[in-house]
Amino acid sequence: MHYSISEIIVLFFTYSVVGWLWETFYCSIKDHHYAYRGFLFGPYCPVYGFAVTTILITAEPVKNNLILLFIVGFIVASIFEYFASLFLEKVFHMKLWDYSKLKGNIQGRVAPEISLFWGIGVVFLVKYIQPFIQRIINWEEALTHGWLAIIIVLVMGTDPRSQACGRTALKAAAG
Repeated sequence: MHYSISEIIVLFFTYSVVGWLWETFYCSIKDHHYAYRGFLFGPYCPVYGFAVTTILITAEPVKNNLILLFIVGFIVASIFEYFASLFLEKVFHMKLWDYSKLKGNIQGRVAPEISLFWGIGVVFLVKYIQPFIQRIINWEEALTHGWLAIIIVLVMGTDPRSQACGRTALKAAAG
């Protein structure tokens, strides 16, 4: 199955919200108090949306082969994590994770044991979570004919902090 542009937008938003919920819940438990995660006003972390959408698109051709699915998940998630870490550090001066204490790490950005987790996670995502999410998106697409995607772009695009982040990224890229 190939994803339409509106499906990709809805997938991006869905997994951005799910990632924000997961990270907020996890960090709140770990820190023993409510820990707002993310740097935008809305309850979403775009890094999760980008990561999961990228993984779903790249894993599509191998989704029926568990070994290849694991390998693609391991590699794509690791590459994404490395470059997301580099981007966040260089553009926003944020270091959101550090694996430097883990064996075999690369600049503290990725580590084999975390990549193994990502490989297993991608198999679970593609085989169990995404089919459920896709049924909801198919229902939504039939109901709204892509209008939800337009609303999502408008809402996320007008988030004042996302605009500031865009300006920061452009300045960093320019000089």
